[in-house]
Amino acid sequence: MLDPQRQEFVGKLMLFGLISMGFGAVLLLVGFVGGRTPLILAGGLLDLLGFIAVAWSLTSGHAKLREDRTADKKLATGVQVMARFGINQLGEMLFTIEDVDIPELRYYVRVLFPDGRQAEFETAFPVFCASGEGMWGDVTYEGDWLSSFTPRPAPPKDAVL
Repeated sequence: MLDPQRQEFVGKLMLFGLISMGFGAVLLLVGFVGGRTPLILAGGLLDLLGFIAVAWSLTSGHAKLREDRTADKKLATGVQVMARFGINQLGEMLFTIEDVDIPELRYYVRVLFPDGRQAEFETAFPVFCASGEGMWGDVTYEGDWLSSFTPRPAPPKDAVL
């Protein structure tokens, strides 16, 4: 399941690592040219710290991807469909999709769980068609794949979720 907060953290960590490695390289260059040992040490330390941050973010992403692919099926009840869209081969998001399966599109549905979490799932065209924006229902998902959506009546407006 795609977690926007985790993606943001890993992205910021990778950016921090790359910036640290860049500053470290500059400090190393200036230290070697000027013969200043403290700059060489600081540059080396920044390079090492940046390398660790980038390596951790890459391995973390790879581990999450592997976890998503081997996840067990889960059932969630009382979810609301927040958005649905397709992505074409050029990476463009398409929000208005006809009722015809287009093989070049990858279909996605974003749902809101009762506990307030949002998740984005890739899905097949029939499930995409069954899950209209704003609808309530039950979902079965496996990692980042939405395998079914069963519509249910919306809860009363005064209901506590």
